[in-house]
Amino acid sequence: MQVDAAIRFRPERNPDLYRVSRGDILVVARGQDHRACLVTVDLVDTLASSVFYIIRPQEQVVLPGFLAWWLNRPRVQAEIRSQSRGTGIGYISRQTIEHLPVVLPSLRVQRGISEAVSLWQKKQVLQASLDEKREQLIHAICRQAVRQDKE
Repeated sequence: MQVDAAIRFRPERNPDLYRVSRGDILVVARGQDHRACLVTVDLVDTLASSVFYIIRPQEQVVLPGFLAWWLNRPRVQAEIRSQSRGTGIGYISRQTIEHLPVVLPSLRVQRGISEAVSLWQKKQVLQASLDEKREQLIHAICRQAVRQDKE
């Protein structure tokens, strides 16, 4: 989640309905991709736009990391897409999200899945950073080779 790209504004309605906190799951309601994003950082005065639904799991029943993973599973995403309405920009209703069946394993299993997904996501970020640094190094070596060849 890119917090630094957020837009500042003053809400006209009760902001508490749209306030986003660590552990919330944002689901994209409009568009072609209805992915779920787990909020993993503490946010101050951050509100979700109408493009998102905010899911606040009851952690004694379902862990946020597990639920975000579940919602992003290909089979669940296909079910959500099948319920999407609209011609140009797809839209999923709140009822679609509320009535999705979720298989709930024990909290221990949910925790294991949450931790595995979190580690995999961290690995993805580190891998992307490593790939970017490797590309920069290769370009620097090539530029240096060209400079040395001209001398």
